[in-house]
Amino acid sequence: MTPAESTHVAVELEKLRGTLEAGFARVDGSLALLVQRSDQTDRQLSEQRDTLKHVEERVDGAEASIKVLDAASAAQAAKSTSHDTRLSAVEKLGWTALGVGLVGSAAASILLPPLFR
Repeated sequence: MTPAESTHVAVELEKLRGTLEAGFARVDGSLALLVQRSDQTDRQLSEQRDTLKHVEERVDGAEASIKVLDAASAAQAAKSTSHDTRLSAVEKLGWTALGVGLVGSAAASILLPPLFR
């Protein structure tokens, strides 16, 4: 190999080295960007996981409150139904007695006066 050829080979090798370094730098930059985005995605997922956990706790609390209210409402409805049934029976007796009393007094006012004349 002549000195001119070896110089030419050295120059070409230097160009190739520069091209490789530029390519590696570009790949390193892209990898750094991907790592940054991955870290950001991990943080967002963690925040969303915490938010979801908080929402689930709130929903569980609300469901527990609803169950307590449903149980209290059912107990009140049962008590109210029992009370309403008893009240209806008492009212029926009262109206029946009042009706009998009115009918009896009407009959007495019609039948008894001729006896006392």
